[in-house]
Amino acid sequence: MTTARTTINASQDNGWKPLDWLSYERVEADPDIHTLDVALDEPGVRQAGYATAQPSTFDIVMPHTEILYLIAGSFTVEYEDGTAVTVRAGGSGYFEKGAKLRWTIHEPMKEFFVLLG
Repeated sequence: MTTARTTINASQDNGWKPLDWLSYERVEADPDIHTLDVALDEPGVRQAGYATAQPSTFDIVMPHTEILYLIAGSFTVEYEDGTAVTVRAGGSGYFEKGAKLRWTIHEPMKEFFVLLG
């Protein structure tokens, strides 16, 4: 059995692009988010791919429901009610459309995400 492995590197010119449609309010530093979309032909999936982000803090109202798997780095998400969840490499998250969140990215991160339509 042969296993194929692909290395994803945001510094290479291989399809990574700045995320320019996301509306957020920067609190501290620019997250400098970049994405690499992957093709999925699944009903209800708006977008799926990889994302990178730099240490920063920002507030956002989630425009879509997002499911993610964190490949590298760590971040904390604080909900409007004060509940906070920290996700580290190897962890996953689920954030519902319309949730008002404060994201604090502690170290450079890379995630695989699925946005549900």
